Amino acid sequence: KFLAPVRLGFALALLIASMSPFTMWRLAVCAVVVRTCFTSAASPGSGLLLGYRGCMRKCTAKVNKEWDYQCEHLRDRLEKVTGHDADAVRNALGICKQSKQHQVDSCEWKCDVQFEL
Repeated sequence: KFLAPVRLGFALALLIASMSPFTMWRLAVCAVVVRTCFTSAASPGSGLLLGYRGCMRKCTAKVNKEWDYQCEHLRDRLEKVTGHDADAVRNALGICKQSKQHQVDSCEWKCDVQFEL
């Protein structure tokens, strides 16, 4: 168990020693590029972060477009009805708001999945 990392390090050293200088240079450039991509992906202002924000903005706008009319209609109805009907409309308005919030939450999940590294 103890010698396994030593053997791996020795094998890696032999592999690097057998490479041509051009191959070693390409490997070094690839390592720098990959490191730069992964460290800049999470930094503010990067394309990935803007893509996530754009996804959230579009998805939230779509949810608002779909649900605002229904909830507004129920608010108007609530002002016009009385008694037991008012309780039913108030309940429907609460369900409308909750459904809209669940859709916004699903936007967060969808955009997280779409733009995760």
